[in-house]
Amino acid sequence: PGDIVVRLQGETVESLPAFMKNMRKFGAGDTVKFTVVREGSETTADVTLNPRALEKSDDYDIVYESAGEPGKRVRLIVTKPKDPGKHPAVMFIQVLGPGPVEFLGQGPNPFKSLLGELTKAGFVTVRAERVGVGDSEGTDVHENTIETDVTSFRAALTKASKLDFVDAN
Repeated sequence: PGDIVVRLQGETVESLPAFMKNMRKFGAGDTVKFTVVREGSETTADVTLNPRALEKSDDYDIVYESAGEPGKRVRLIVTKPKDPGKHPAVMFIQVLGPGPVEFLGQGPNPFKSLLGELTKAGFVTVRAERVGVGDSEGTDVHENTIETDVTSFRAALTKASKLDFVDAN
C-alpha cells in the first residue's frame, strides 16, 4: 500500500490506461521489472506474475475457454450444469465498460445469483469479456468499437455452440 509505480520494464508510466496496456503484454509466470516510489525513495524489483484466480462452484462446473482471432481472442467463462448431456445455453452480455465478467472477490451479486440459478435449472451460461479486458487479448478496451464487440460476442456464441455439452438448437 502506498507504492507508486513510476516505471515498468524501464519505461515511464504516464497514466493508468498506459500502465494497463503495457501489462497486457505479460501473463502468468512472466517476470516484470517494476520501479516504484516507496516512502519517498525509488526502488526496483522483479515481480513474477501469478495466474488470475478462477471462479469455483459446488453447484455447477465452470469452464474457461477463449474465442476469436489471434490478437483479439476473448476469454469465455461458461457455467455448466452437473447433469450429463446437452443443455440449452444463454449468453450474458456485460455492461460495455472496462470491467471483467468474472465474479471474484465480490459480495452478493445479482448477476452471479441469476446465472447460478439458471445453471442449476439446466442452462449453460456464457460470459465473454470484451477485447482488452481481463485475460482477453487486444488493445486498450477504450479503443473498442461496437463492431469490435459484436465480432467478439459472435465468436463467443460460435465457440459456445460447439461445446459438447451445449444444445446448439
